Amino acid sequence: VLLKERSSRRAVAILLLGFIGVMILLRPSIGGDQFVAGLVGLSAGVFAGWAYLQVRELALLGEAEWSVVLYFSAVAALISAVIVSFQGWHAPQSWQEVLILAGVGLTALIAQMSMTRAYKVGRKFVVASFSYLTVVFSTLLGVWWFGEILHVQEFVGIAVIVLSGILGSVLPSKK
Repeated sequence: VLLKERSSRRAVAILLLGFIGVMILLRPSIGGDQFVAGLVGLSAGVFAGWAYLQVRELALLGEAEWSVVLYFSAVAALISAVIVSFQGWHAPQSWQEVLILAGVGLTALIAQMSMTRAYKVGRKFVVASFSYLTVVFSTLLGVWWFGEILHVQEFVGIAVIVLSGILGSVLPSKK
């Protein structure tokens, strides 16, 4: 909408299908005492969408992936530093925590480089459809790491998300 691009009804329907799958899987709800937290979560989603739009536009302008990721990470680190300053800094207490932080940083770097590359060379609706899989992978990680139990509703949500990814990948590209 912001770039005045036209999307086919089929593409929009596939993206909405994936979003519905996420809703089925996560079952979001906001109680009266969670209103501010819910708004923070929704605004984070809006800002993430805006950031990926900017990443895509920079990539299409020919900006190198590493440059986009460097500046994106620098801005995110600066904003995070300001926010965490209000609650106080917590230094790692052991080398194990340092290694965990380094692992998170390395995997985040790889993920951001991959996402930037995907938006540069891939079709935007395919990338967007498959980005819903992050929720599926997070859910499966919760099953594996924390022993969470999935119910029928979660399996249905996962199936809908995967189906939207498949449908998005076979969506004809614009000439």
